[in-house]
Amino acid sequence: MNWQWIDTATGFIVGMIVMATVIIIVVLLVGIKGGLTMIKTILEDVLSPGELFIYKWQLNILGGFKTALSRAIASADNTNLHLLELGFPMEVSAYKCFAYQSGWWQEVKKKVAKWREANAHNDNDNL
Repeated sequence: MNWQWIDTATGFIVGMIVMATVIIIVVLLVGIKGGLTMIKTILEDVLSPGELFIYKWQLNILGGFKTALSRAIASADNTNLHLLELGFPMEVSAYKCFAYQSGWWQEVKKKVAKWREANAHNDNDNL
């Protein structure tokens, strides 16, 4: 009996499964990136750059350098916080509001909630 056609058919099926898996992974990655881009775009219209920095820090979606910066700011003493402020004035200023100004963080969350309420009809709301 000639089994060569079974090997060919099996190879074809395995190839199709691998191709489908790659396509699914690419679609998922593009969707995730698009969702994060949407958060950035939406929030830039609602929040100041400093508020956006803190909001993304609290959602744990800063990534890369900004994550390291948020850790440095949050753990800095007053002297080093002042030095960080020289290079990153918006981020440090927003952190000071977050850390020391009563009600500041609640107001930021209210801005986002108000936007979400006004745009509740949007199926692409990823916030």
